[in-house]
Formats: sequence, structure tokens, C-alpha cells
Amino acid sequence: MEYTGQMDDALVLLIAARFRLLGEPVRLKLLAALGDEERSVGELVALTHSSQPNISKHLAALAQGGVVRRRKVGVTTLYALADPTISALCDTVCAGLQRRLAEQARVLDDRQLLASHASRTPNAQSERAIP
Repeated sequence: MEYTGQMDDALVLLIAARFRLLGEPVRLKLLAALGDEERSVGELVALTHSSQPNISKHLAALAQGGVVRRRKVGVTTLYALADPTISALCDTVCAGLQRRLAEQARVLDDRQLLASHASRTPNAQSERAIP
């Protein structure tokens, strides 16, 4: 769906719920760890450095929200991304943040360069001869 400038209230609520679902740092780590692969809870625990109960809780929320899917293989449950738009969204947000941080770093470098130059340049008062 392409944004046309207007959204009905039901759609706005669904979008807000999706962003809330993605607003947890552990969930973002899980999505990054899943990438294009299926992974078990144990693998996700190791990759995210979080506890098994915490990972399971967040995976359940992501599954309920339709972001990840589960597949049982024997006694192991494997998780994978269910919604490919999530990867595109994360890529877009990450690229935007990288551009913003690069611009902020450039501005900071410019300011530091100016400050360094100013500290080496004598000001007008010190250039005047003292009688």
C-alpha cells in the first residue's frame, strides 16, 4: 500500500501497533539475528546474549504480531521472519540513521577544526601592542 496522504483510523492503529511491536531493543536484535535464516531459541539466546525466558517472551510477541513464524522440527522450534517488509523497514531505518550520524560527525569535525584553528590564530586584542 502506498501512502496517499490520508489514512483511516483503523489503519493508523494497526501501524502504531506494528511500530510498538518493533520498539523493543531485544526484538530488533532478534530480527537482525534471524536475517534470512531459521534459528532455534538456543541459537537466538547465544546471538543476542539474552536469557532464554526473555527471548521466548519476545518471540511469542513477534509471532503473535505476524512478524516471525514458527516451525516445529522434532522437539526444536525454529523461528524465521514471516514478513519480508520488516527487513526492508529495518534497512531503511538503519540507512537513514547512518546518513544522519555521518552528517553529525561531519558537522562535529568541522566545529573541531574551526575551534582548533581559532585557538591557533591570535585574536585582535592580543595582536595590539601594549604601550
